[in-house]
Amino acid sequence: MAVGFLSIPTELICHILLFLSPADICHCATTCKTVWRIARKSVHVQYKLELYAQGFIETATLSLIDSSTKLCSLKKLSSLWRSNDWHAKTVFFEEVVNTVRGVPLSGVQSVKCGIWWMWAQGNLFIRDCNTNAKLSRIWPTNGLSVSTQHLLLCSVIVDPLQDLVITLSSQTPFTVVDAGQDYRVFLVEFRLASSHLPYPESACASLECRHVFDAPGHYSVYHVNEPAVCGDRVVILYYMYPTQDLFIQVIDWRKGHAKSYPLREKGGGKTNFHLVDEWTIVVVGEDGLLSLYTLRELDGSPQHRITYLLPGMRYYHSLPYYVIHTTPSFHNTATHPDLMPGYVPSLESQIMVLEVLSDAWPVILVIDMVIFSEQAIYSETPVEVPWSDWGPRHTCCFPHHPSHRISVFGSKMAYALPVSRTPEPGERLGGFSDTHEVIYDGFRVHIWDFNKRVIARAKNAYDRNAPGLPVRKPGRLVTSCLVGKGISDRTYTATVCRTHFQKPCFDRLFLEQDRLILTWPNGSPGRARSEFKLFARTSWTSVSKYKDYDDFGGHKLELYAQGFTQTATLDSIDFFTAMYSLKKLASLWLSDFHARTVFEKAVNIIHDLPFAGIQYVRHQALADMARTQLIQSVELRSVIIDPLQELDITLILSSQISFTAVYPGAMSPDLPGGVSVGFVPPSASRLDYRLREPRGSDANLHLVDEQTIVVIGEDGLLFVYTLRELDGSPQHRITYLLPGSKYCASPLLYVIHATPSFHSTAARSDLMPSYVPSLEPRIMVLEVHSQA
Repeated sequence: MAVGFLSIPTELICHILLFLSPADICHCATTCKTVWRIARKSVHVQYKLELYAQGFIETATLSLIDSSTKLCSLKKLSSLWRSNDWHAKTVFFEEVVNTVRGVPLSGVQSVKCGIWWMWAQGNLFIRDCNTNAKLSRIWPTNGLSVSTQHLLLCSVIVDPLQDLVITLSSQTPFTVVDAGQDYRVFLVEFRLASSHLPYPESACASLECRHVFDAPGHYSVYHVNEPAVCGDRVVILYYMYPTQDLFIQVIDWRKGHAKSYPLREKGGGKTNFHLVDEWTIVVVGEDGLLSLYTLRELDGSPQHRITYLLPGMRYYHSLPYYVIHTTPSFHNTATHPDLMPGYVPSLESQIMVLEVLSDAWPVILVIDMVIFSEQAIYSETPVEVPWSDWGPRHTCCFPHHPSHRISVFGSKMAYALPVSRTPEPGERLGGFSDTHEVIYDGFRVHIWDFNKRVIARAKNAYDRNAPGLPVRKPGRLVTSCLVGKGISDRTYTATVCRTHFQKPCFDRLFLEQDRLILTWPNGSPGRARSEFKLFARTSWTSVSKYKDYDDFGGHKLELYAQGFTQTATLDSIDFFTAMYSLKKLASLWLSDFHARTVFEKAVNIIHDLPFAGIQYVRHQALADMARTQLIQSVELRSVIIDPLQELDITLILSSQISFTAVYPGAMSPDLPGGVSVGFVPPSASRLDYRLREPRGSDANLHLVDEQTIVVIGEDGLLFVYTLRELDGSPQHRITYLLPGSKYCASPLLYVIHATPSFHSTAARSDLMPSYVPSLEPRIMVLEVHSQA
């Protein structure tokens, strides 16, 4: 007898679902409510889906932890960098002293698993940002390398997970006599980062990298970028001068094997590469080609698989220079398993940021690394893909300046931008100040996430786990070094750190799963300072911890950022208190919120009449009084109130005469109800001016301030007038044409919605808000009523 799928036990259905891919689980759950409920209630299924949604792979460090605990930690990890209002919290600070006086400390830096290291001025500095002091070291590099008169130490790299330090020494210029003989070009050494001793698991403490030349002559060897290490494999990219031929050294450092292979690209100082994993290499040349190689398993020889053509680039004098920013590799046998994160980004969810440094408007290209996955390598023969076939689908382009620092982890990109020079999307960026003066605009760190599934969650109104996460699109580039169009408008999520860093000489930043590490040297000679800052999501109530806010400059910049103008009510308030209130104001309306009634009262003094009728009855009584005193054919048209000046203004129209009734408020003893009435005859001190708009009852106006008026007519023209200071006569300044609109019988009706003006002498200063919007960031909503 056949048994239906839904008749088997729930535990067995869950076990079957776990064999499916996350996409197939979602498709299966949509087939019926039973499968949907089972998938929804299963912790194991939900954990697998959450891993897929965040683009992570679980590492061996979580193998002994139950799924409920892992799902909880994964949810907590997803909440990081999700709010658009988070601050920096310093958890570690250290000053690194340079032993060479008079020379500032600067050199190659990197971060992996919370371990920061820098090779500079003959020393290797290693600092554990996890506050584990036993992993922090300072090694003199003259003791790390067996340098001779023919070798020069040119690179030092660290792999914290394997407790590995690799030094690279290159051969000085040499002469080749025998073209068939191999020559030593590099000497690579492997040591323990913790003890300075030769690495015990390596077949040899030092390994010679040799190269066979095609012809005799004088040669110099130059390595490209820094060597890359992934597991047992070390890759060195180098080229020969003067031939400019590009080669790759593939090293198995545990077995003590090294071999050189030629590549199809030409080398040079502008070539760059990235080791995706132990088997995949991406090389970008100065000719604008992005080439993908896979290393064969047997001998490590590179096989060219696919070439992605970058867009044409403009330049004035020299070709653009490409800098690659990606996530470090975690494919290692961990000597320090306590450093291995529980989750690492999968290749399909990662991005690669290509920094295009051109003398004609630099840009950055954010590339989806799914194009380097196994699914993209579909042919054994090399394939060339034009930009139009892959660029718009997998790339975003942004304007850039070389002084802006970039770091990448997974699908996220950290971008340090100046506070006062952050433009609208697509505008050209200005750089940081080149001077070290006290007047420095500072910077803020932006976090952009290009994970498609995170973006889909942010767009989903029913997802309560992603409050206040703005989704954006790259703007149209005003100027760039790219030739032609075709840049993608893929969406991304954007958050920004509200901490304003006012540190000159900003050096580097490094993004990891739960922290940002920033470094900068100080300005004193012979010393340098490395500051490590951890960024965590905190509320605005923690602002008092951050000294960057406790100054006039930060308050002024925050006013500018929020588009406010400070009123006289804060003249006697200190800057710290004003900054506190400003940040509290900025935290409003940033996430999903609920309504809470704080006042509700409606009093109807006339029975059987709605509340709106009371207003009408009062207005009608005022009009009747005017008829009695003056003339019968009058009409009350408008009553406006200015609470700041405690002023009520009433407009009464007549076919023969016009009235203006002004009453100072309910406390006036002149008339019952606080009403005093006056009128202005046509011959009195009043000036009428004719405007150029066509006649019609559908015109509308907005008084921007005391000198500026915006008028819109039913013909779709938006006029701006300024009132002359002497007599108040309007001067037509500019006309904005609205787009053509469709209508059936009657013309369009325009309704203006705008912010009320606060330009007044306040009789009620207690009602004046502390901050009012400045004109530049304000908006005006034009409501277009049409029958179509």
